[in-house]
Amino acid sequence: LHSFPTRRSSDLPRRELRCAVGDWGNDVDAACSGTLFVTVNDLPRWVIWLEALSTPAIALAGAVIAGAQYLVARSKFRHDLFERRYAIYVACRDFVYHALQYGDVSDEAFVTFAHSIAEAPFIFGNDVESCLSLLLRKGILLQESAKTPKISTASASDRMEAAKHCTEIVQWFRNQSDSLVQCFRPYLN
Repeated sequence: LHSFPTRRSSDLPRRELRCAVGDWGNDVDAACSGTLFVTVNDLPRWVIWLEALSTPAIALAGAVIAGAQYLVARSKFRHDLFERRYAIYVACRDFVYHALQYGDVSDEAFVTFAHSIAEAPFIFGNDVESCLSLLLRKGILLQESAKTPKISTASASDRMEAAKHCTEIVQWFRNQSDSLVQCFRPYLN
């Protein structure tokens, strides 16, 4: 940044200031013989009103812009919250579909689901949180029930009981498609 010497109006003597204000051509003495300053009383009335109303008008424009920014920020917040909530709904739906498709919950699907719903307590109410914990418990039960028939040391009656229990849990998962929608609907509107 370069600093150039400049002349400010406060540096000029009063006479030079008055002469610098007007465009009088070569007749400097004639220009400086009278006063070139305008007082408030000499201004037209509309200029006085315009000057008086300019500050409130600028303040009003600033308030309108601030209000518009508030509305945009609120809309963005709601949209971002919807996206986060919808991602958890999709994770629940995928978990249910996985259980229905395979009749079991793999460790990978279980970990993916648990990781996807980790932030749910912070963005949902207790109703969704209890729905998610029930989904987790049923997933664990399905995983345990699906493993029992595969164990070679289990008796035939244990395997039959486990298969029956597994079928009941899969049926429970089948009924969850509508229940999930009902559980999440208040938060996704």
